[in-house]
Amino acid sequence: MNSIKEVIKNEGVAGLYKGLPTALIGGIPAAFLYFGAYEFWKKNTLEVEYLKNHSFIAYLSGGMFAETVACILFVPTDVLKERLQVQSKLRTYKYSSDLNALAQIFKNEGFRGLYKAYPATVFSFGPFSAFYFMFYEQLKGMVVKNDADTYLQKVKESTHVKIGFFQSMFCSMIAGAGASLITNPLDLVKLRLQVQRGSSSSGKNVSEFVYKHMLDGLIQVVKKEGLLALWNGSFARM
Repeated sequence: MNSIKEVIKNEGVAGLYKGLPTALIGGIPAAFLYFGAYEFWKKNTLEVEYLKNHSFIAYLSGGMFAETVACILFVPTDVLKERLQVQSKLRTYKYSSDLNALAQIFKNEGFRGLYKAYPATVFSFGPFSAFYFMFYEQLKGMVVKNDADTYLQKVKESTHVKIGFFQSMFCSMIAGAGASLITNPLDLVKLRLQVQRGSSSSGKNVSEFVYKHMLDGLIQVVKKEGLLALWNGSFARM
């Protein structure tokens, strides 16, 4: 609440929605790409006999593939949105609009400036998507017929495996909670790396964490805070 009050005081209500046009323009097609990539992967891998008999591998790898593809749009969208949201606080960037931010990044940092966070994002969110889809498909199979043969037959008929709204919501909720719990260590370190980058960008060395990369962060947390510290905030995330 304090953060919201501060933003409204300094930037007005409009400040709460900085980066929204970018999030909508980039986020909506990225979501289409995400689910489209997953369905493409699932269909083609389940046609392989071994993967048809071990469908969880297809679902697990499909989630990772979907995130990898969708991040082509998600990452630059996030870069623009986050910079627009923090520029008044950090005073590192001076963007007058979404298009101006895009133009300045291209001019000063080149195309790579939009994709600096691509590997870290895929490494963070890829495993979540992988476990999410694996859990979801397995849970879905407990309430409706969702085996590989049934799915492929439905694809040929240009239909889909039907599941009720509340059944789907329940499966999705449990799958999301399970995936969040398993991947919490990656999310914890990713957030600390973001805080660290924000601190260094502002020119003030106020971050408690000094991690070189994701793996270094995981190792340091275990060494300094213990193994269970990797699951700090896991229940809130679930």
